[in-house]
Amino acid sequence: MSPSKMEMRKHIKNMFSQITKETLLKKSEELSAQLLKFVASFKEGKVTGAYYPLEDEALWFINWDVNRAELAFPRIESDSMRFIRSSLDELKDWSENGISFKAPPEGNPEVTPDVLLIPGRAFDDKGNRLGRGKGFFDKYLANFKGIKIGICFDFQIFENIPLEPHDQAMDYVVTEKRILKME
Repeated sequence: MSPSKMEMRKHIKNMFSQITKETLLKKSEELSAQLLKFVASFKEGKVTGAYYPLEDEALWFINWDVNRAELAFPRIESDSMRFIRSSLDELKDWSENGISFKAPPEGNPEVTPDVLLIPGRAFDDKGNRLGRGKGFFDKYLANFKGIKIGICFDFQIFENIPLEPHDQAMDYVVTEKRILKME
């Protein structure tokens, strides 16, 4: 019998509690370098939708040039998510979005990303994603036509993730050790 989503989230939280911040930073640096090269392989000029990482998520932007990247970040209002153009340089001006993560300021233009970086508590080798359980990314991804890239550490890759009908799979998953391409 496979574990439930709740059991997997609890297991992953426990795994993170056993890893030092220094180790997570080193893994983040490796992941960021790998991700930067990978995203650069897509056509220049595309807008990359990203996210501001929570404490137990990879710092995917460590090696990114803050002035070169065309980025957009999610802004969540009630139960919907939209992407707002912003830059890594503007992070200091961001505010809490009411659901425990930072969001870009209002006033910046709304955009539709071409490539989307998506956090996950876990992924499997088929690109299935386990999120935090709120469903914001799954709702957005239901109509998203661009490239979906899951971001996590290698220890967050599992053989199978429990699925529900609304769950959305990734096109790729990038870790500090590998890039998984889904068939």
